[in-house]
Amino acid sequence: MNRLLDIGKNSIMTYQYALNVSSHNITNAGDEDFSRQEANLTSYAPHAYEPYPHYWGSGAMINSLDRAYSESIDRNMREAFTSVEYNKKRSDLLALIEARVNEPGELGVSLLANEFLNSFDQLAANPTSYPLRSNVVYTAERLSDQFKHVYDGFDELSADVVHDATETVEAINRLTEKIQLTLKELNRTKNESTKRNDLLDERDTAIRELSKLAEVKVVHNEDGRV
Repeated sequence: MNRLLDIGKNSIMTYQYALNVSSHNITNAGDEDFSRQEANLTSYAPHAYEPYPHYWGSGAMINSLDRAYSESIDRNMREAFTSVEYNKKRSDLLALIEARVNEPGELGVSLLANEFLNSFDQLAANPTSYPLRSNVVYTAERLSDQFKHVYDGFDELSADVVHDATETVEAINRLTEKIQLTLKELNRTKNESTKRNDLLDERDTAIRELSKLAEVKVVHNEDGRV
């Protein structure tokens, strides 16, 4: 009778834990960085009784608490993040360069250079013409002003790129520090499955954010270190 009560007590505690895991999953269903957790059950070792070899069951227990996580999918996501962010920054930078150069456009360097050269051709055909001389000076000033405008634009763009690079380095440093702190916490919670899985989610989220700033290669160890 006592054995039967023990089995019943263990079963209640086991399925209470499993229900807590399900509640944890439901509570975090709206969190895109959360990985669903699953309580895996296994049976206790059977109890032997006479005459041997007769056994009776001893109930069930939680064997492990696993995350619904795929390293392959996570790697593909990181590579996609890296590619998308790289191409976005490249596209934005090229758009800024195009705006500074103003090509093609009415105030583009190529158009103004052609006007300047054409004014010389016209002056060569009639070198004593005062209007044509004035036109050469005018087109030269326009071309010179545009060169200055382009130079100033590239100077500003260079400062913006340096500023952006500085912010990126600072963000990378913050994320790597966060990952390091998470790994230390993981090392202290080896026997706390629920908290450990949540920490693994935090670690993977930080690594994915890092992949948006730089190319990341990840090697996983069994103890959670990367």
